[in-house]
Amino acid sequence: MNINSVFAEKEREPVARPAPVAVVPTPSKETALTRFGQDAGSAIKADALALISVKVRPVETAEQATALAEKRAQVKLCLKDIEHRRKLVVAPLKQEAAAVDAEAHRWADPLEAWDKDAERALIAFRKLESDRARREAMALADMISAAAQKQLEAEKSGDAQAAEAASVEIMKAEAAPAPAEVKGWKTDTGSQSVRSRWKVEVINAELVPPAYLVPDLARLQRAVDAGARSIEGCNIFEDESLPVRTRG
Repeated sequence: MNINSVFAEKEREPVARPAPVAVVPTPSKETALTRFGQDAGSAIKADALALISVKVRPVETAEQATALAEKRAQVKLCLKDIEHRRKLVVAPLKQEAAAVDAEAHRWADPLEAWDKDAERALIAFRKLESDRARREAMALADMISAAAQKQLEAEKSGDAQAAEAASVEIMKAEAAPAPAEVKGWKTDTGSQSVRSRWKVEVINAELVPPAYLVPDLARLQRAVDAGARSIEGCNIFEDESLPVRTRG
């Protein structure tokens, strides 16, 4: 049976094309996408368009099933050609990108490590300064409290001079500038400000509430492949497919 009668549409025959050749990047303005579509690539694209121009219809006879299976085989061959073409174009680009990435890491990694050390040193200094400011604020509060107590006792004993002296002491303490807390740095090049954020780390996975657990699909599939047919909370079903083994 003619395949055109099976699909009720006229299709164009695949265009003959040369064997794929390695694509070497050139220093011109030509892009990888342009190279992908040139020469053999344009023929592969024409084949793909010809193949998808045939609509898949319900199969009613053995002849139609054979014809559709043949069309699938042709599609798989075309997919192989596309993938091979893609690799020919992309492989040298990946190698070049990998070389650039590696060199960039050689430059950047020591800087990243240095920056982490500097960040830790600045955070440690800020903590020391914050602790100093806290202790100074506590000492100032204690000073004001002690002066107020002196003033109260002086007033009770009728010692006006001592009460006045205590009052002056309180006013001086209250007028003193509050201990400054380091919140960041502003320099000629940029600014850095402290940002606090609560973080979490798992110390005992068995105690983590179920709501935060994600099923391990790969592990579940391995269990099913090994013969498991009943796993609580899972639907295990048989899924059919038709792998295509081509001769080209």
